[in-house]
Amino acid sequence: MVHTVDQYVLIWEANNKRREAVIPEGEHFLGRLAEADAKALKIDHDPYQIYFYSLSKKFCKPTDLFYFTVSRRHLKMFLERNKLYIMDYGISGHGTRNGTLLNNIKIKSGEKIPVKKGDSIRLSPSGPLFTIGVKKKEYIELNVTPGVPIELHPSIGRDVLNKGLALESAESHGVLVIVLKDFNKPINLEGVRLIPNIVSEKERHRETLRRMYGILLNSENLLLQRKYYEALDMVKKLMLDKYEESIKSIGDKTLYSRYYRLKQLLKHEKEPPEDILRACIKELYALLEEY
Repeated sequence: MVHTVDQYVLIWEANNKRREAVIPEGEHFLGRLAEADAKALKIDHDPYQIYFYSLSKKFCKPTDLFYFTVSRRHLKMFLERNKLYIMDYGISGHGTRNGTLLNNIKIKSGEKIPVKKGDSIRLSPSGPLFTIGVKKKEYIELNVTPGVPIELHPSIGRDVLNKGLALESAESHGVLVIVLKDFNKPINLEGVRLIPNIVSEKERHRETLRRMYGILLNSENLLLQRKYYEALDMVKKLMLDKYEESIKSIGDKTLYSRYYRLKQLLKHEKEPPEDILRACIKELYALLEEY
């Protein structure tokens, strides 16, 4: 399902052009770069340029604005549960030498101040002006079960991997197959919101086995259509450890031996003989029908 959400943006003008940057969830800085921050972000920087950056999210956007009256780490911004706050921060965290103005009124250093759409922020009385804007952003909600393999578009999958949310992953048929770590609150990614299905460990194994059965059935159909390489690519999804774990949970030695045979075949044969591959697939999904 597609939803729309308000997204905060930071707006300014540089070289007679309107500029903007999306303000992500979390904590960020607006100001000149501290040397330690430049090293952490691994970038070359101009000591007098103002940057919008985040140490935790590892991004840094130059503003093309240059002011010596602006401090390093001049302004700290917080976006928490879609509420935006600012703080006159400075290199020590106790405030800046020249201060920050919100709607032309100087704010108290070190104090967390809420801001909204249309508010103006000036870094020092003679410094640059920034405006808080809001724009609509569409995103898709995906209901997922942590601990169960899911298929994601590569761009979404890479976002999951970069955020360290995956237990394991594999690439197949132009998608990323990912087993998500446990989480109990929605996770916002770029254009996607993951909603967790909270189920028992037993139900996770059942869902994993149902997915395995579907993969085997589709692989068999591809082989019948003489699409060997597509079938091979699809069945390789079963190399994920989660499938082996779910099969072991049943305690069926025959089922496990058939799975282990298929896994070893895929592990040691780059292009296993088609008749052997088909036999392994048929044996395994025939046994899975009972579950």
